[in-house]
Order: sequence, then C-alpha cells, then structure tokens
Amino acid sequence: MDYYRAFRQKDIEGQNEWFDECRQRGLVYVQVLTRTKLAVVQWDYISLDPQQDSRLDAHSQRLRDELFDIYSKVSTSRSLVYGTTSVGHIDGLVIEQAHEAARSISLLFRQVLALEN
Repeated sequence: MDYYRAFRQKDIEGQNEWFDECRQRGLVYVQVLTRTKLAVVQWDYISLDPQQDSRLDAHSQRLRDELFDIYSKVSTSRSLVYGTTSVGHIDGLVIEQAHEAARSISLLFRQVLALEN
C-alpha cells in the first residue's frame, strides 16, 4: 500500500486523483513532484478529516522537530524548506532523496495520528 505518490510536475490530473484517494483513505497528502534531475516533496493535511487537526496540533513540536530532522538528512546546498507542520514542501532535492523524505514524512504523520492525545 502506498502512502505517498510521485508525479511529473505537470501531471495535475494524477495529483488531483491522489488527493482524492488521500481524503478517502484518511492520509496526509504527501507527494513527490519530479523535474529532470531534482524534485520537490509536498505535504498537506487538508486531506484529513478536520477532527484530526487537534491530534496533530497536540504533537506539533514533535512534528516540527522530526520534519526538520528529515530535511537535515536529505537536503543539499540547493534545498529549501517552506511551510509549517500542517503544509509545506522541500524543494531542490535529488529525486532519490525526495522519495526518502516522502516515505519518512508520510510515516511520521501516520505515527502521530496513531498516538493518543
């Protein structure tokens, strides 16, 4: 079962279908958008039921710390991170590192959502 997907940056239809699937499955929307050599990883928990917001908010410090750790592990001199724990992206990643980051980010959100408040 996949918890993130990769698309060419121009594949808007595929990205929209993945968003709909995330909403149906109760997953945080995590995707890798590839260019020729580099990629961007995006996350957004807008795909979750709004009742999950409080669970994620209760663990915002853990999310912030671990998202920064993920960024630190995969970033290069060309990489930039933008956003918050609820929505953001890491740009300028080598494609393989983008996949590693997406796997880690989707796992992190699944672990936090499984915690009791």
